[in-house]
Amino acid sequence: MATAYDLARELSDLRRRLESVERTAQAPHTSIEGGSLTINDADGLPVVVLGDQGDGTYGVTAYNGATVNADVVSQETLDEIAAELELAEGAVTEALLAAGAVTETKIADNSISSPKVIAGAIQAGHIAAGAIDAGKIVAGAVTADKLAANAVTADKLDANAVTAGKIAAGAVTAGKIATGAITADKLDATAITGKTITGGLFRTAAIGNRLEVGAETYTPTGEAALRWAINTHDWAEPHITAGQGGETPGRYLYLRCGGTDGPYSAVRLNETGGILFETQEFGGSVNRLTLDSAGLTLNGVRMGMGRVGNAQSTANSAAVFAETAVLSITGLTFKANRAYRVRVGGAFTMTTAGIVRARLRNRATDPTTATEWADLGHFPATLANNPFDLSKVVYLRRVAATDLTGQTLALTLQASVAGTIHNGSPTAPRFLEIEDCGAATDYPYAVVI
Repeated sequence: MATAYDLARELSDLRRRLESVERTAQAPHTSIEGGSLTINDADGLPVVVLGDQGDGTYGVTAYNGATVNADVVSQETLDEIAAELELAEGAVTEALLAAGAVTETKIADNSISSPKVIAGAIQAGHIAAGAIDAGKIVAGAVTADKLAANAVTADKLDANAVTAGKIAAGAVTAGKIATGAITADKLDATAITGKTITGGLFRTAAIGNRLEVGAETYTPTGEAALRWAINTHDWAEPHITAGQGGETPGRYLYLRCGGTDGPYSAVRLNETGGILFETQEFGGSVNRLTLDSAGLTLNGVRMGMGRVGNAQSTANSAAVFAETAVLSITGLTFKANRAYRVRVGGAFTMTTAGIVRARLRNRATDPTTATEWADLGHFPATLANNPFDLSKVVYLRRVAATDLTGQTLALTLQASVAGTIHNGSPTAPRFLEIEDCGAATDYPYAVVI
């Protein structure tokens, strides 16, 4: 048991120690080496941890509903940030950036990457002119949602700062670029390869010889056009247009060489209906060639549509005495209001001198009832067993408003001497040919069928 003496000695010793502490100099600051300071609320729950976060990082973290308030980062504060500072994902927000705070010296190379910046955080006023160069941006970091509309203006970028690898695919949309921000030297030679460009004017040169593609033309309806200027010929000269409507329904392609008030030549292709193809020269109907469903027209005159049938043989016919078909063309259709040219060629031989009569009939099954379309005349043979010419050209026309279908055109011969033949050989074949030669009204002398 302690005596009064022992108690007095301990009190004297405590007083001496307290006086010694009071006389000792105080440290200007203290630190925690490799540790952390935890602040608890009134209930003893940890709400803030300052220092080591337990994952190798250091900082200030709030827990259990607590918040850590931060003022706007000023220019002076940024001056104290070391180049090697690592930012947590989403750390940079619009509220934390003062206008003009981000300058070139404040950003380390490759320090800006996509996870560090929240969507829309960087506005035009936050970036000092020339602050961002190519070395400051990690490849693919700038995506479409990271930039507010018109945030990047021409004065914000150093020359060549934005290279192909810095921008993610589809990041740059129309609203992200201010007018005039992208100039010719900002684009790589293959930057637009494989892209679709809508609207605008595309040309090989501003003046002089050039090719232009655009929607503006000198035509009243303003079709899309391809035009060119060569030597002294300007835009009142050649062009190619494509449109719909106009002289004929449907879509069309139009190639024109020449001015609007002078000589020109043109070719027009139409999709359906009316004129299918036409050419013009020197305006109006002069030297105008037109193709439509009814045929070919030159300067308003319907042209022939060519051969529609023929029959030929390189061998002699059978012997003829009574009227007999020696050549026939079957399955013919004679079109309404069209004219036809028929050519007969070859020779005939008789056993004695005599006469051969030739006819064109519309069928060969029964010469006694077949309709005679043309009497080709009488052909005399003055010597026996010698070939005599049997050549003739006649014209037929269909003036009715309907077609005549399923017809057989036959060449018949009737001889005054038995044993007459229609001669044919490889070097001199006998033939019957019919061709469409034009409009019926252009051949008033043709035989009506």
